[in-house]
Amino acid sequence: MVTFNDLPRPVREQIYTLHLVQGEPVTIEKHRRLVNYKHNYHDNVRSENFSPALLKVSKKIEREAARFYYGENQFDIASVAHAGCLVIGTYPRHLKLVRNVICTWSRYGGATEGFRYLSRLKGLEELTIRVDEKEMVREMCFARDGQLRWSHCSDPTPQQQLTLLRYPGMNGLLSLSGIPHVRFVERLDYNGEKQGGSISGGLLETQVRSKITSQKQRTKSGNISNEDGFRFLSLPPEVRNLVYDLLLRIPGAVSPSTLLPSSVPKYVKQQDRTRPDSALSVLAVNKQIHEEAIGIFYHFNAFQFFYPTRLHAFVISLGDQRQSFLRDVTLHYDNARNGGIDLAELSMPVLQQLPGLRRLRVLLKYELSRRIDRTSRFSHNFHIGKANPAMVPGIRSMFKLRNIDDIKLRDHELEDAMEALKKKPEYPQFADDSKDGCVVKLAAALEHFNIALQEAQKGRVNGELLKDNQWQTRDVFPVLEDLGRERSPEL
Repeated sequence: MVTFNDLPRPVREQIYTLHLVQGEPVTIEKHRRLVNYKHNYHDNVRSENFSPALLKVSKKIEREAARFYYGENQFDIASVAHAGCLVIGTYPRHLKLVRNVICTWSRYGGATEGFRYLSRLKGLEELTIRVDEKEMVREMCFARDGQLRWSHCSDPTPQQQLTLLRYPGMNGLLSLSGIPHVRFVERLDYNGEKQGGSISGGLLETQVRSKITSQKQRTKSGNISNEDGFRFLSLPPEVRNLVYDLLLRIPGAVSPSTLLPSSVPKYVKQQDRTRPDSALSVLAVNKQIHEEAIGIFYHFNAFQFFYPTRLHAFVISLGDQRQSFLRDVTLHYDNARNGGIDLAELSMPVLQQLPGLRRLRVLLKYELSRRIDRTSRFSHNFHIGKANPAMVPGIRSMFKLRNIDDIKLRDHELEDAMEALKKKPEYPQFADDSKDGCVVKLAAALEHFNIALQEAQKGRVNGELLKDNQWQTRDVFPVLEDLGRERSPEL
C-alpha cells in the first residue's frame, strides 16, 4: 500500500507549500485558528504547545513541513506588545524556524517585553517595524519639555531625536541582535492609510538599525599599553581641528538644558543616575585642547532656547570668552508675570552680553495674532490697537543690540494665517475692520518692525516707532530715521 511518505520529496514539498504557506501575512488571530490554539482559562496556565494539524501526523512530516509554515510565512503580530501571543504556545524548535515578522511600535503597552519575546526567534532574518519616528520624537520631547510641542512644523533636530533612547520599548529593541534585515516603515492609521515612517538619516536608521543587525561580540577588556597608543597633540593642528570638528560640530540646533541627558535610562532612581560621557569632556583633558576646541562648539553650532529664562541662565553661566563665541541663537518667546514683573523683561537684555552674535531669531507664541480683538463684545469689526510688537514684554530691548547681520521677530500663527489668506481670491483687498484685513495689516507692521530692527543694528534707530504705541494702526508707518549716532533713545 502506497503511503504519503512514499511520494517523491518534491511532490510532498509542493503539498506542504499549498497547505501551509499563506498568500498574505499571518495575523495572530489567523495563526491561532491554524494551530487550533486553546487557552486554559480555569488554570490560567498554558498546558501544551500548538502547531498546525498537518505537523502532528508524524515526526517525519513535522520535520519536513514545519519550515514551510514557520519559515515561509510572514507573521504580522500587529502591536509589538502582542509578540508573546506568537511565542507562547509554540514549540521552541518551531520558534527557531520563524524568519519574517512585522509589527507596530508605539509607546502604549508592553513594548519592551514584546521585543524580548522576539529575541527568542533565533532564526529571525527579516524584521519590519511600523513607526512614526517624528511623532515618537515629539511625544518624548513633550514628556521631557512641554514647550516643544507647539513647534511640530519643524523637523526634529539630531539632539531632539536622542530622546528616542528613552522611548518605551527601546531597551527591548536594542536587546535584539544578528537580524540581517531590519526595516522601519510607515504606520497604519485607523483607516488603513500609511503615515509617518522613519526620519531619513535619523536615529532609527543610523544608530538603532546598525545595533540590531550586528552580532554581539563578547570580548575581554584590557588596558591599552603606552606602546599601543599615541600622543594626540603630536598630530598636525589641521588634523586635530578635523577631530574637533567631527566631535563638536552638531547638525541642527543645540538646546542647552539643566535636565538629565536624553540617554539616561528613564526608570532609574534619581540617586543612581549617572550622566553619560559627553563630547564636551574633551574640553577638560588639558588647557591646550580646551583652547583649541572650545571655539568650535560655541562658534559653529546654532543654539536654540525654549524659554527666555533658560537663555538667561545659560548666558550668565558662560565666561566672557565663551559668550563672545556665540554666533547663532533662536529663542522661543515665553513670558510669565510674577510680582508685577515680566520675566522676559529681565531675560531678553542678556542678549547684549553676546558681542559676537550674528544671527538672532525670536519666535513668538501667538503673542501678536491673539491681540487682534473685536472693537466691542458683539461687534463683527476688529482692530489691532493692542498688537504693537514693541509692546510685547522684553522685545524693545532688541533695539539695543548692534552688529547682528540677520535679526528677525516672527509669529508662526500670524504667518500661517497669511498663507491661508493668500489662497483667497480677494487677497489682499479685505475690509480694514475685518479680521482678514487686520491680519494683513499686522503682517505688514511686523515686516516694517523687522526692517527697523535690522537698521538698529547699524545705530539707526526709528525713535517714532518706539514712542508711538499705535503706529501699527496708521495708514503710513513711521519712517526710519538715520540718527547718525551709536545710541538708541530711551527704551
